Amino acid sequence: MEKNEVIKISKYYAKELFNKANLGVADSIVEMPKSDPNYSFIIKAAGKKYYLRIFSYAERKMAFEKLLYNNEVEIYKLLSATEGLRTPRVLFSEKDQEGNYTHYITEGYDVPYQKAAIPTIKDRRKLMFQAGVELAKAHQISGTGFGYEKMGLENKWGTAFKKIIDKIMADALLKDIEVDSVRIYKIIERAMPILNKVESHLVHLSLNKMKVFVSKNFVNFQGLAGWEGSIWGDIAGDFVSCGGPFPLQCGKYFQRGYRTINPIDIDDEFRIRVNIMKMYLGLLMTVEPVYGIQEASPKYRSYRNKAKKMLAKSLDLLEEPFPLKD
Repeated sequence: MEKNEVIKISKYYAKELFNKANLGVADSIVEMPKSDPNYSFIIKAAGKKYYLRIFSYAERKMAFEKLLYNNEVEIYKLLSATEGLRTPRVLFSEKDQEGNYTHYITEGYDVPYQKAAIPTIKDRRKLMFQAGVELAKAHQISGTGFGYEKMGLENKWGTAFKKIIDKIMADALLKDIEVDSVRIYKIIERAMPILNKVESHLVHLSLNKMKVFVSKNFVNFQGLAGWEGSIWGDIAGDFVSCGGPFPLQCGKYFQRGYRTINPIDIDDEFRIRVNIMKMYLGLLMTVEPVYGIQEASPKYRSYRNKAKKMLAKSLDLLEEPFPLKD
C-alpha cells in the first residue's frame, strides 16, 4: 500500500480498506470527529461493528507526534493478547514498505458510558466498579522501560518524563507558544527522587467515561477503549481527570473496583505524582491545538482554555514544598 500522503482519506477509501481485510462487506460507515491527525471510522458489516483507524503521516505536524504512530497498534495487540482483559481486539493491521503501520481494525463496542441511558443507580455503580477492576488489570502489565517505544525507552521514569517534556517544549517553541518552562523544569528537577522510584506499567493516559463501553442494554460492561495515547510509565497518570463534569477516577465505586486488584495507597506522594502527570497533560493539550489537531473555533478556544487552567493549577500545587520520602 502506498503512503497515504497522496491518498485522499475518505469514507470510500476506508470502505475499500475494510473490504480488503476479509472481515465482511461494509454495510455502513461513519467517520468519527477528529481529535488527532489520524482518521477513525465506525463500520457495520453483517450485524457486527468495527473500528478502523487510518494513520495520516502528512498531518502529523508535531515532532512529538511523529514518534508515536506505531505505538498504539502494538499496545492494542498486547492488550488483545492479555488473558482476562476486556479491550477491543485487533482483527487486522497492515504496514508499509518501511515497516510502519498504515491502518488497523479492531472490534467495535456498543455505547460509551457517558452516552448510555443506564437504568438504575445500582447498574451505574456496578459498571464503574467493573471499569476500575479493568484499569487495575491493565496496570498490572509491566514494561521493560519507560516512555514511548518509538521514542526509545529509558531505564528510569524521571529520564523518560523529562525527555517527553523536552520534545513538547520544542514544539511549543517552534510556534511561539508561551509556557513557563522555567517553572516546569524546576518542578521536574525537584521531583526526580519521586519520579525515579516509579515502576513501569501500562498507562491509558486519556481515561474518561467516553472510553468505558457498555452493551446495548446498558447494563453489561464491555471493556475499556481509547488506548491510542498509552505510555509505559506512572499509573498516577490514570488518576488525572480527562474530561466530563464527574470524573470517573474520583468515583467511590470505580476506586473500590480498582483496589480489589491493585490496593494502592493514595497518599501525599501519589497525589504529587498525579499533579505531575496533570502538568504533562496540561502542557500537551496547550500545544496540540496550535498544530491543527483542533480547528480555530469556539471548540478550539475552549480546549486550550481548559488545558491552560489544568497546567496552571498543577504548577501552583507543585510549587509548594512537597515531601521527598525514602
